[in-house]
Amino acid sequence: MRGEGTEMLIRNISDTALLAAVYRARETERADPLFRDPFARRLAGERGEQIAKSLVFSEKHSWSWSTTGCSILPRQHSCV
Repeated sequence: MRGEGTEMLIRNISDTALLAAVYRARETERADPLFRDPFARRLAGERGEQIAKSLVFSEKHSWSWSTTGCSILPRQHSCV
């Protein structure tokens, strides 16, 4: 995956963990989160945000990253 230049943003499989952490952090920061991950923002870091922002679908499909491993439930329910 390439960003604005020719630099490869995702270079290692571990970079996908940073990307997942960004979405977990975003879910945690919602007013009505399905779950809370207090470590996600720190794990994602600047690099994770950089990777997420470079993706065309970054905001549009964020729900799919947040519900991975959980049932897709209405927001009033919680996911453990």
